[in-house]
Amino acid sequence: MSQVVKAFLGIFMIMLLAVTSVGILTTFLTITNAQDEHARIINEIENSNFYSEVVKECSKNARENGYDADIVVYYDNETKGADLQHLNDTKDAKAARVKLSVPVKIGFFDLNYNYKLDGYAR
Repeated sequence: MSQVVKAFLGIFMIMLLAVTSVGILTTFLTITNAQDEHARIINEIENSNFYSEVVKECSKNARENGYDADIVVYYDNETKGADLQHLNDTKDAKAARVKLSVPVKIGFFDLNYNYKLDGYAR
């Protein structure tokens, strides 16, 4: 009888470890993919010299991939920026702030939160 209890407990612990490990690895991969997307967006904006169509396309691609992207372009000698709705001519642009929010869910632990990345393209 004790062997049955030990076997059940062993299998239960292995299953608990497996489910926990899958949740942690999935979260790690989600955050790593978000960091790669964030770096790609910044590189594309910098390489395009803040071209407005590239900025809009980067935001659109991020939303299609499940990320919430907020890109604000800052102009020469101004502290204010322009969001995507008011983005027209970017020839005087000097920097862009890229905020990326990623929904992270771990089902086994019932955790739901947004991982946020913030960076500048200069």
